[in-house]
Amino acid sequence: GREYYGDEFSGIRNSRNYITTLSGILPNSKVNYNFRLINNSTSIVKYSISESNRLIYSGSISRIYDYYYGRADYGTAYYDGSLTDERSNLKISINTSSGGVKVYLDYFEIEYKRKLEAVGDYLLFFSKDTTGVVEYKITNFSNSNIFVFDVTDSWDVKLIDGASISGGEIKFQSSEEKNKVSKYIAVNPNAFKTPQNGTSINVTNITENISGSEMIIISNKFFRNQ
Repeated sequence: GREYYGDEFSGIRNSRNYITTLSGILPNSKVNYNFRLINNSTSIVKYSISESNRLIYSGSISRIYDYYYGRADYGTAYYDGSLTDERSNLKISINTSSGGVKVYLDYFEIEYKRKLEAVGDYLLFFSKDTTGVVEYKITNFSNSNIFVFDVTDSWDVKLIDGASISGGEIKFQSSEEKNKVSKYIAVNPNAFKTPQNGTSINVTNITENISGSEMIIISNKFFRNQ
């Protein structure tokens, strides 16, 4: 099937910077990176990644040939230096001056240890990969109207019961299991997201207006006349 990628790198623009705020990061802790890039060129392309002007990774991506439209390269790296204002300044560069070279960023992930402090009355966090009963204490909420949800399974979201709340702080315990990392959201209603200004749009004659179409939609026969 078709895959969609992100930013393009070429001889015209061979580097890009990505600034990401790492709220609450523990001082002097290690930051881990996972990434994937795609080469759409007939030549091998070398590339490098740096964090805060320090090289953390260098590698190369195989060229395309025969029926290949792109070759992927996955990588991991880490950074254990200091970050200014809790900001990651990630720079990705390819080593080419040729305008015919095309490399695309699929994604990059940043993993880091952080304080359990809410930012804007909201905090999403993960459990440690371990077995045992773990107590979590989240602080920095604006008031005591705090909820914690277990969102590990997006189809079965659970409200955490029995939490202890004092001022802008909430504590709760959870039984964790190794190799089954849990995902939680602690939130104050001030941070709830609400859709606004919704409007209805009447769409007709879908089958007659095919300009710019790139796919076939298979749907229920109820929509056949549309």
